[in-house]
Amino acid sequence: IVRAGGGFILAARLVAAANRTLSRGQAYAQRWGIPNVYDDYRRVLDRPDVDVVDLCVPNFLHRPITGAAAQLRHDSQWQ
Repeated sequence: IVRAGGGFILAARLVAAANRTLSRGQAYAQRWGIPNVYDDYRRVLDRPDVDVVDLCVPNFLHRPITGAAAQLRHDSQWQ
């Protein structure tokens, strides 16, 4: 369940994942059925079908990735 815009969405779809090591990203994507994988998070942000970005990265990367997502009007959350 994803909360968005004051309401709840009962289904969400993972459309892409990024990992700086492409082979690790591909293994993760295959495990979870994610159709697209990149070795640069900016390629995920460039996708028109991305609405929310979930940042599973070290704390020092939160600010630059959140800033890039915000510039493209994507919501983001941190882990």
